[in-house]
Amino acid sequence: MKLVRLSTILRNTTSHFAFGNAPTVRSFFTKSAERSTSSSRLRGSMNALNYRISPIGNPRVSIVPLLDLWVQEGRPVVKEQLQSFIKELRTYRRFSHALEMSMWMTDKIHLPLTPADVGIRLDLISKIHGTEEAENYFNNVPEQLKDLPVYSALLNCYVSVKSVEKAEATMQKMRDLGFARASLAYNVLLNLYYQTANYEKLNSPDA
Repeated sequence: MKLVRLSTILRNTTSHFAFGNAPTVRSFFTKSAERSTSSSRLRGSMNALNYRISPIGNPRVSIVPLLDLWVQEGRPVVKEQLQSFIKELRTYRRFSHALEMSMWMTDKIHLPLTPADVGIRLDLISKIHGTEEAENYFNNVPEQLKDLPVYSALLNCYVSVKSVEKAEATMQKMRDLGFARASLAYNVLLNLYYQTANYEKLNSPDA
């Protein structure tokens, strides 16, 4: 049996799998790494915005001028970073500033909203302006954005003011839309029944 030299096998294999295009593969990974590095640099540069906003603890002092100045200076705006800032502001109960940033994100720089963004904004409006204003906002949300996060936020609004009737109506709407499969929504409603001493509903099959 004739033995084939190893170098011949390797040469044929290289030809078969077109490893001659290796520079293209390396170029792809190089460009991907460059994009990743560029994205990280943009996110990192927005930390300076956080440093400007953090000292403003008074909710009556608007952060919008700082946000406007940031754009006027030609600095980058990364939606994911703004979402992170809003989350942090909510953590520190700076609801007014979180709402200002949420509104600025769409009204001034026209970034698209996701259902999660809408749900957070609805929650903030409820905390600052009350349930009625939150309802008005909900009624004006486009139907395609009324997903689980939005209805969950509306349910939490009613639970926070112990409105059993409206919370139940919202839960029924979530059932109709197939959103009520989430156990968290049921737990929220059960907690409302407990807080309002509706003990007979705790064991109800419709709860």
